[in-house]
Amino acid sequence: MLFYGYIAKYNDDNILPGKMSRIINGEQVNNDEAKFTVQVFIDLGGKITSCGGSLISSRAVLTATHCVYNYDTNTTYNRIAVLYGTRIYYITNYPVNRVVNVEVYPENIRVKGRFTYNDIAVLTLKNPIQPNNDIQYAVLHPNNTIGRYDVIAYGWGRTGINGTNSERLLKVRLKTINNYECYKQFFKKFENPDSTILGLKVICAKAVNRSTTFGDSGGPLTLMNGNLIGIISCGKRKYDNDEPVIFTRIYSYLNFIQTAMQRAETFVS
Repeated sequence: MLFYGYIAKYNDDNILPGKMSRIINGEQVNNDEAKFTVQVFIDLGGKITSCGGSLISSRAVLTATHCVYNYDTNTTYNRIAVLYGTRIYYITNYPVNRVVNVEVYPENIRVKGRFTYNDIAVLTLKNPIQPNNDIQYAVLHPNNTIGRYDVIAYGWGRTGINGTNSERLLKVRLKTINNYECYKQFFKKFENPDSTILGLKVICAKAVNRSTTFGDSGGPLTLMNGNLIGIISCGKRKYDNDEPVIFTRIYSYLNFIQTAMQRAETFVS
């Protein structure tokens, strides 16, 4: 099915609930943007799910913890592969790269099955991937981004709630919101929410009738210049409601990312 050189054509019947969220009312990307975006496929014992990810070095991919971590057993999944260098969501007989190690951020906690604190992981690839016309490494934005600004989320998705899956990489433009709005519209519903996540650990963004729904989890959030600032973590249950989309704030995890990336580059399986 996958992990041994190629990936078979993807079947929607294998999708697990809540794991295959799709961008709503997005548009196709240009050929020269987001070339670092990859697809992460996870084999859960006969059922396959997928997430997005960002290639940050020749052997390191940035994604969300909840994509690759089993909260029932407190272990990472051990059958993961990455599809790269293509704008197509699934493609028959396309080469993939096996994941040989997963580093998740310590103290990641799943709340009510809907939100994960410290939702960030670095995957180590078996074989290095070199940049070319179709592949680039993501540029991690070096500064913290605060205030209201336009951002772009990327993923393979549907053009509407009842639409069919897009076979092309999509993007959706959102605008960040302030901490108070984010707390009121999303985090207030949780018991004893950790106030440090606001402004420190997450970025909240939304738009009218545009969303990542549940997330295209693990996929990238960028500034308009293409610099990577976030990881899609949790999305709206309905695209037309007022809830924001929640992204892991990359700036707050730069030390973890850089250390894990260095280990990935020198990892020996």
